[in-house]
Amino acid sequence: MTMAAKRKHNGIKGLGLAAALLSFAWVFIYLTPPDFDVSFSPSLTPAEQRYLLSLKKRHSGISRTLTETEARNTIANACSFIERVKGTKEIYDTPAARELLFGTACTESGLRPRFQDKHGTAIGLFQVEYATFLDLWNRAIKIKHPKLYKEILRNYAGEDKRIRFEDLQLNDELCAVFARMKYAEAKSHIPPSTDLEAQAKYYKKYYNTDLGKASHKSYLKRRAEVLGRGK
Repeated sequence: MTMAAKRKHNGIKGLGLAAALLSFAWVFIYLTPPDFDVSFSPSLTPAEQRYLLSLKKRHSGISRTLTETEARNTIANACSFIERVKGTKEIYDTPAARELLFGTACTESGLRPRFQDKHGTAIGLFQVEYATFLDLWNRAIKIKHPKLYKEILRNYAGEDKRIRFEDLQLNDELCAVFARMKYAEAKSHIPPSTDLEAQAKYYKKYYNTDLGKASHKSYLKRRAEVLGRGK
């Protein structure tokens, strides 16, 4: 091969390599999912950290949005389920509880179930944290409400008869059940459904807590934004 031919051959190879690198860069920039860093608690085992990272890779980003009607129906079904299992009347399923859960879903996810956008481990329509899920499932529900625990397994578990954290993303009604039981832990009267200001403050105190970044004002703002989206 002459020197000129070699230079031409090498030039073609160089162009091919450059094209391959550009193609790789395109895939990396446009097809690679966003930042998957998660702020893990030191108490989490390596297996738990891997599990949560896998959930973030599968469920981060907005893939679906519930309408107001769909969200309210989901909440109504969850509250009705708890009330029915508990055998109570107007304790877990009230207009106040339903409205509070709707406002909570608007504030936490904007009715767009997903794994938490940035750092953190929250998931689903109500952005339930992993630690909160474990505490509710293994302590609050299992020990304090054993009948409800069994019925949740019977109604919402898969073939393996287990409830996993990921199930709160896959089943909005189940996520609503957990959100309602988180509020039930407060043992404080839920403000009337007509008093949105009081409900917003209740959300901040008992759901988002002092550790959360939301405020009662953001609750009202995000709720209004979701309702305005449907007009």
